[in-house]
Amino acid sequence: MKNYINDLKSAITASSVNWSEFEGKKIFVTGATGMIGRAVVDMLYMAGEIYNIGISIYVLVRDLKKARELYKEKNVYDNCADINTRKDASANISITLIQGDVCQKQSYPATDYIIHAASYGDPAAFVKDPVSVIKANLEGTMNMLEYAKENNSRILFVSTGEVYGYTGKAEPYIEEEIGRLDFNKSRSCYPESKRAAENMCVCYSEQYGVDVVRCRPCHTYGQTMTEKDSRVAAQFIRNAVDGENIVMKSAGNQKRSMCYVVDTANAIITILQKGERSQVYNIGNHASEVTIRQMARILTKTAGTKLVIQIPEEEEKKGYSVSEYQILSDEKLIRLGWKPLTKVEDGLEKVVQDLKSMKI
Repeated sequence: MKNYINDLKSAITASSVNWSEFEGKKIFVTGATGMIGRAVVDMLYMAGEIYNIGISIYVLVRDLKKARELYKEKNVYDNCADINTRKDASANISITLIQGDVCQKQSYPATDYIIHAASYGDPAAFVKDPVSVIKANLEGTMNMLEYAKENNSRILFVSTGEVYGYTGKAEPYIEEEIGRLDFNKSRSCYPESKRAAENMCVCYSEQYGVDVVRCRPCHTYGQTMTEKDSRVAAQFIRNAVDGENIVMKSAGNQKRSMCYVVDTANAIITILQKGERSQVYNIGNHASEVTIRQMARILTKTAGTKLVIQIPEEEEKKGYSVSEYQILSDEKLIRLGWKPLTKVEDGLEKVVQDLKSMKI
């Protein structure tokens, strides 16, 4: 994925992150086979290579086979394997795969940082398995907070822009914004449990002194999206990659903050290092605010296909967000020194190019 690799390099060298502060550190990442978690691991690993920094990355995965395939070009070994089985046992940077589930209590190595990015963020899961969505966000987050408490680690919880719910306002949401969520609908399993998990982070900080910081990404897209991702951006991108017409099942007037996955990964690492304890930071690119229709038009132009509008089935509607306007203010994050490098028009084109090249 040429564009993705080049963009990682550009983001790392342009970042305000002091990469040398990660020298000799151990970083634990959940959700590392998902879109955001994988990009975070890729960025940390590449930064270690570029600046010759010794970083030990531990990733918690349910599917070892999938993880081995994703990270096969890197210095990777399983937690159950002998250290001599590494590709390069003398390398400064390594990835250790740990098989497990955030919802299950188990022992982990002592680490300096935890990035908790594991979650069911797929709208299809909100409809088909809402209980598992809630369990992952509540039990999983509590287990990670306990892990941070036991090891005196700094933990970053990856929440979501969906916690804002419906505000009725058409202006960028700031971190203190509180909107309305309908807990009588199963679709609310995701934002409601993320809200509760955020409050859990605050409580662990106040009651136990855990060094926790939160972030709220919103509508991230990129080359690392999974094959099962049913979010609208992922569906449209797959259509474009396959040279198919894009089927839009609404008027497409919903406005969204779109953020390229490389910029999101850079934001997460920036917040991990510079974020103030107990605080929360939006991750949204103010230069990439588009409607669903505009995003579809960008992709049909890139792919040379057409936009088709269909009426959605009732089952599909259940997974839809009720908010017509999801624009996040990134001013607080920018004050930490972060800046996005990729506008949505360029990012979508890069993603389609990279994913097409992988199919050839």
